[in-house]
Amino acid sequence: MTLIYAALMDLREFRIRNEIIIILGGLFVVVYSALSRHSAHISGNVGLAAVTLVIMLYYYHRGAMGGLT
Repeated sequence: MTLIYAALMDLREFRIRNEIIIILGGLFVVVYSALSRHSAHISGNVGLAAVTLVIMLYYYHRGAMGGLT
């Protein structure tokens, strides 16, 4: 439900509040990890998220995406 709310907010306002992102991250860590019981997958997902963050920060720094100018 939170993901649908974030998607609708993004379509309507072209922005997603930080609180929604924190909630989604918390839900992933708590709910997904508790249900899947595969701790090896969590470290891989966190690693992929870190790599993606670095790549996106590079493009953000160059002004190619995101943020208000």
